[in-house]
Amino acid sequence: MKKAIGGLILTGLLTLGVATSGAQAAVNFDSTTGTGFVGKGDVQLAFNWNNASLQKNAGATTFTYDVKDTYVVTEYWETLTGGKQPKIVTHEIEVPKHASVSANVDYDARRANQINGFIIKGFGNVVTEGTVPVVGDPLTGNREVYDTEAGEWVHATVTAVEKTKSEGGLFVNFNGTRIAMPNTPVNPIVIQ
Repeated sequence: MKKAIGGLILTGLLTLGVATSGAQAAVNFDSTTGTGFVGKGDVQLAFNWNNASLQKNAGATTFTYDVKDTYVVTEYWETLTGGKQPKIVTHEIEVPKHASVSANVDYDARRANQINGFIIKGFGNVVTEGTVPVVGDPLTGNREVYDTEAGEWVHATVTAVEKTKSEGGLFVNFNGTRIAMPNTPVNPIVIQ
């Protein structure tokens, strides 16, 4: 009976040790500033690396921030001849943004320069695909569009723009592989 209880306790402790070994990893990222910290455990888990692999590959590991914002755009359309009643047109647009993220390897000097993780130092080059319309703008950059329903050219003006969704976050990159990091919120996003 003592052996069975001792075995159960040992099994429980081993299970606890396995469960908590991954808990040492940490991602703390501020999406408004592009700063934070990524613990070594999250990078190791992402690429299935042991400590030696992390030590070897840390210098070639990079981070990016990718997000896709969705907006509901409302436009007021009126015919140029005044033949048809004006109408309100609402549609969604998506505006992807991609940013490099500056990072430095963080070492623990007490342990012969053992890597602790990566200090995330801010957004680098930002590439935005598309533009977010502004109230008062003409539709899609054109003052006039052809309304097939009305059968004539119309004047269109943006009357409302509302951001409804953001998807994405921080990614770790190595040798052509890109993996999402946990706990990297996308709201609010201030990459401009």
